[in-house]
Amino acid sequence: MRRTKGNQHYFLAQFLPLAALVLVAAGFLHYNRIGAEMRRLQLEQRERVSLGVASLTNDLDAPLRHLSILTGEAPVAHAINDPNKANLAQMAQNFSTLMLRNPYYDQVRWIDQDGVEKVRVNMTSRGPVPASVPTLQNKKDRPYFTDTMALQRGEMLVSPMDLNVENGRIEVPHKPTVRLAMAVASADGKPGGIIIINVLMAPLLDRFSNQVERGANRAMLLNGDGYWLYSTNSADEWAFMFKREETLAKRHPNVWKAIAAQASGTMSEQGIWSWQRVALDASTGRYGLHQQSPWTVVLYLPEKRVQVDNYSILLRLCLFVGLILLALAMLSWQLASNRHRREAAVHDRLKAEAELSVSEKRVADLLQHQETRSILSSIVASSEDAIIGTGLDDVINSWNPAAEKLFGYLSREVLNQSAYILVPPERNSEARHITDQIMEGKTVANFETVRWHKDGRLLDISVTVSPILDGDKKIAGISYIARDITNHKRLEKELNQYRQHLEGLVEQQTRTLRDTNSNLELALTKSESATRAKSSFLSNMSHEIRTPMNAVLGLTYLLEKTVLQSDQRDLVRKIIVAGHSLLGIINDILDVSKIEAGRLEVEHVPFRLSTVLENVVNVTAPGIGDKDVELVVGFNDVGVEYLYGDALRLEQILTNLTSNAIKFTAHGEISIHVAVVSEIGDRVMLRFAVTDSGIGIPPERQQDIFQAFTQEDTSTTRRYGGTGLGLTICRHLVQLMNGEIGVASEPGQGSQFWFMLPFQAMQPTAVQLPADGPLCVLVAAR
Repeated sequence: MRRTKGNQHYFLAQFLPLAALVLVAAGFLHYNRIGAEMRRLQLEQRERVSLGVASLTNDLDAPLRHLSILTGEAPVAHAINDPNKANLAQMAQNFSTLMLRNPYYDQVRWIDQDGVEKVRVNMTSRGPVPASVPTLQNKKDRPYFTDTMALQRGEMLVSPMDLNVENGRIEVPHKPTVRLAMAVASADGKPGGIIIINVLMAPLLDRFSNQVERGANRAMLLNGDGYWLYSTNSADEWAFMFKREETLAKRHPNVWKAIAAQASGTMSEQGIWSWQRVALDASTGRYGLHQQSPWTVVLYLPEKRVQVDNYSILLRLCLFVGLILLALAMLSWQLASNRHRREAAVHDRLKAEAELSVSEKRVADLLQHQETRSILSSIVASSEDAIIGTGLDDVINSWNPAAEKLFGYLSREVLNQSAYILVPPERNSEARHITDQIMEGKTVANFETVRWHKDGRLLDISVTVSPILDGDKKIAGISYIARDITNHKRLEKELNQYRQHLEGLVEQQTRTLRDTNSNLELALTKSESATRAKSSFLSNMSHEIRTPMNAVLGLTYLLEKTVLQSDQRDLVRKIIVAGHSLLGIINDILDVSKIEAGRLEVEHVPFRLSTVLENVVNVTAPGIGDKDVELVVGFNDVGVEYLYGDALRLEQILTNLTSNAIKFTAHGEISIHVAVVSEIGDRVMLRFAVTDSGIGIPPERQQDIFQAFTQEDTSTTRRYGGTGLGLTICRHLVQLMNGEIGVASEPGQGSQFWFMLPFQAMQPTAVQLPADGPLCVLVAAR
């Protein structure tokens, strides 16, 4: 007899095709997701490059507009027509006023038609200062002078961006500078020389990097020869100033070839490259610009970062496919177990049928040998199957013990009775049909039907009906061999119900998995859409808010130049101050958004501590105004000057804390002090403290002030202004640099904000930094 197959065989037969189908679908989905991710990264690269170009064009629009206005102002025209001492002083005052409102203007000059500087105003730590006559220089051999004088009237020259050079030497610290120049004429139309503004590009490049850089992206700004003007790796910058042949064309010739051929584009080479050329006058065309060395904004995403995204997609897909395969394996195993049980039941039935067949053969043999009738009777009596004999008239003439046990009738109760007492009325035709077949000499084997029990129950039985032959091989009667299959029927019914239930569960789980997959894909789509919307919103809002603010500041500047009454001029100046304050608030909010998005990275570059402190004083000292306040900076006992770290973030923290101290101090002293906390090898821990004699902070409010949009109380905002974001930015920056920050204060006695940061000290010979002595004490007072 055929043996049933094991669970493992059926499990593999059901699971492997489903698993193969799932893996094929997963491979197709992974291929599509990788393609979609690459398209998303390229689109994001192009958007961020566009933001960088917009940042540079917007930031340079103001100095271009100022230069255009400046050449037509009355004090400038008077000095050009009559360069006497009074007119030149009035021109210098006019230049100083412009530079006060634009602190990133390094120089504003008038160079006459012979190339001699007639007026030069320099931006210093004390503000704009006119240069003395002996220090004025002859610039007739400089390219920006000769090129500007060759332009048509009304046209402007944008010089190449380079490092400022004074007296033949590159100025230290480095000052990335762009010169905007325009030729002027006297009243009689004769050449009057040029007006030139030196724009410090460092703050503009900082804003540019904030717009473009994100995560592993590497932002670059290239000149027309492929040299780096800005790079995430600062070692690549300004190679042409130091006679080094370090260009993008040398490192990535294919990329530079594509950049030189197209104004904008995207390509893949060891990562994703996106670029766009900066056209400063593309939107308006009103300035007639001649840009000597066009700039190109480039953004590079390394191949390793792209592979990380691909691995992340593959990992998530593998986890999802693993869960599906696990569910399919469990389901296939359950179905295999059920099938195995069903086959076992069928095997038992076949075995019973085989046993019945054996019994039939034994009865036939006994009938053929009537001389062994007694032996046959004994076998019939001992058989576990019910064996019933009838004549051709269907009258029962033999009834073995198994029949008594099966139907409940004793032999004396049914002998000489019609066999139809066991047949339900609706089965009479079935019984007559079987009798007809037997009369034809046929055997009906393993026929399943129902018969009455004595107590009125219907029994499921399996019956084999055979003819009884006499010695002449003629049909003398009918033999019935019956077996109770009620339990088998019940088990088969339960198995069918269980199978249907499992099939329903499988269908339900399949629908659930399909719905879950759809929901996950929808949620992922919504999440990606929300992230792009937030990023786009912040970028757009920064430009949308800054553009009208620049317009407001420009208009108020023009209004101040008109003839105004004293109270009107005072109101205009207040508008200018409020506008700059609002720009500071906008920048603070954008910094907090960048920190919370995890897009702020800490640099590790060499710097001088004295330079950082000097920059802090230069930025914050003008805020003292008319207050009776002294600003003192000292670090004479530090003992370290050259460090590795993030000088820009350190300067931002000190500037915020010092500006707060100036804001809340009406009179007295503000000090910035630096001390060494610990020194192990080349690792040094520095403690910075900004102490003031201002209004102080109650103890119960000292922890809350480091939270966003929080100040000492609501009256502080009304009285002093501000958003309460400065200290939040300081706290996040200190934490990013692995330091800690705190405050000690008493109301009415002043406050001390301190923070400690680790740095790597280095020897002065290890880097090329200015050899000037360290700044010991700097006092700024009004």
